[in-house]
Amino acid sequence: MLTIPNTETEKILGKLENLPYFTFEGLATIAGKPHDQCKVMVNRWKKRGYLKRIKRGIYTTREYYKRHMGNLYYMSSIASIIDPLSYVSLEYILQKNNILTEAVYSVTSVTPRTTRKTKNDFGRFYYRSIKPELFGGFTTIDYEGINVNEATAEKALFDYMYFRTLSNMAKKPDFNVAEDLRLNLDDFSKDQVKAFNKWCNISNVRKMMLIKKNFEEYVWKNH
Repeated sequence: MLTIPNTETEKILGKLENLPYFTFEGLATIAGKPHDQCKVMVNRWKKRGYLKRIKRGIYTTREYYKRHMGNLYYMSSIASIIDPLSYVSLEYILQKNNILTEAVYSVTSVTPRTTRKTKNDFGRFYYRSIKPELFGGFTTIDYEGINVNEATAEKALFDYMYFRTLSNMAKKPDFNVAEDLRLNLDDFSKDQVKAFNKWCNISNVRKMMLIKKNFEEYVWKNH
């Protein structure tokens, strides 16, 4: 809990610290103050470092962030608050599953809405637009009352390759795509390989069929 000279501020922030996020309307209810006055309070607290902005009109307290920042689902929960109709995928999930070894400093999600990006007090969040028939392959967990959607490892791999430009080298028969991209795919189970191949077939994209064949020849020979 922050040590704040203003006892009213301390009391209000004490209540907000138990919430994953809050809006001006929520603050007005908790503080019992008009909406406009709550905006002034939030701006003042933000300047003093008591709050972190998730997106316009939505904030969380610094104390809540400090308690949850180490949780593996916390950044995904922020991405879900920004856009509930999305799931975290691509590099972030691949790294989380030790498939991609390179460091990832942003969170990329997939959505049936338009492609866009946003920056807030937590970092950069990207949202890639995908066709409705390819919007799937994720699990949902409840994190502090927030529905957090994360792609399975195999769907994150599909999304990663789907949005990536395939070089001409990768189209050659003796080129190992997984090795070139330093992807650790050896631990994929038969079910995961089957699921990845299913998404490739649903996409009906020539590039994905080439990648599917390449993985089968160089990585998943025994599957």
